[in-house]
Amino acid sequence: MNADPETHNIPGAPDSQENRANRWLILAITILAFLMVAVITLAILASAGVFERQSASSAFITITDPFQGTVLDTTSSISVTGQAGGLFEGSLVIQALNAAGNVLVQQPTIIDSPEAGTGGDGSWAVDLAIAAPPGTQGRILAFSTSPADGSTIASDEVEVVFGRPPPAADQIDLRDHLWVLDALNGSTLIDDTHIILDFQDFLAEGTGGCNLYTTSYESNVSNLNFGLVTSTAKDCEAPPGIMAQEKAYFDALEGVASYTLAFQGLNLFDGTGMLNLVFDAAVVGRVVALEGRMLPEGAVVYVQLSDVSLADAEPNPLAEQVIMDVIDFPVPFTITYDPQEIREDSSYAIQVRIEDSSGSLYFSNTSTNFVVTSGNPSQIDVIVDAVQ
Repeated sequence: MNADPETHNIPGAPDSQENRANRWLILAITILAFLMVAVITLAILASAGVFERQSASSAFITITDPFQGTVLDTTSSISVTGQAGGLFEGSLVIQALNAAGNVLVQQPTIIDSPEAGTGGDGSWAVDLAIAAPPGTQGRILAFSTSPADGSTIASDEVEVVFGRPPPAADQIDLRDHLWVLDALNGSTLIDDTHIILDFQDFLAEGTGGCNLYTTSYESNVSNLNFGLVTSTAKDCEAPPGIMAQEKAYFDALEGVASYTLAFQGLNLFDGTGMLNLVFDAAVVGRVVALEGRMLPEGAVVYVQLSDVSLADAEPNPLAEQVIMDVIDFPVPFTITYDPQEIREDSSYAIQVRIEDSSGSLYFSNTSTNFVVTSGNPSQIDVIVDAVQ
């Protein structure tokens, strides 16, 4: 029996070649299967929006101007600027809204960058023409949405006040007026509570709604800082929440860093530019009567702040408070006014008249009650007597 010398010493050689071919086939099938699984997985992830969410997570928008709490001059267009990146086609929308969330104006824009369309970052800017009454509280909102479902993928906003620019701070001396709190941390006060701030030389004092308080202060141009507030230790039970409101006021006062005088009032901001305290200039007091005097049924009290500088002329009314359905004396009043209308060389007085429900005059003040200027007070009791 003759053996093939080339195969005799390589048992199973034809089988080895076949195995190698099988292994290559298996490897090719495995790679193909892996690629198919990868394609299917990517398709599933894409349909689930995974990549969009990843892209959205890297998107950002920042408003750099205006700052938080800025009073904007709406007599001309407002410039709004910022930075952004990771947005679809580099596009975003800028809106001006009032406190109720109503859109006053909006303007689309794109990032100023050659890579804006591919998710790059850069600056953006728009000019907004805003029509709103002076003193309107609102916000500037910048946002970008997803082209897939319209959801917001990035946004930023700042709270502002729409209106004319404030006068220079040194045009009005804080010590010349009594200030009554109108808003605390963006909210109105609890009904039947009053918070007063009265600036003296280097000290400020007043009432926090329950307790009397005092604190030191320093100011120059637009900067204003208060020291530690000290107060009496009375604990008021009514109305509910008055003590928490008083504490919030004292805390906000100690955090004040700057101020503006605008829109008939005093605005106090913290170190971040947040508007926390809004005061009105005011004359406060009580309408009192001689003992035994009674108010008519359905009495209406008219308290008026007037310019009485010209002796031979009728008083010029600046502000008025009307108090309805008054039952008894004394009658507390708070009459607010625009401090920019006050002239130091003029005279001002509080005048009171009380009518019944039919409009007949029952009481009026018995003397001239000078207030505000020439060293006269801003807290006063006004005595009225029956009209003969």
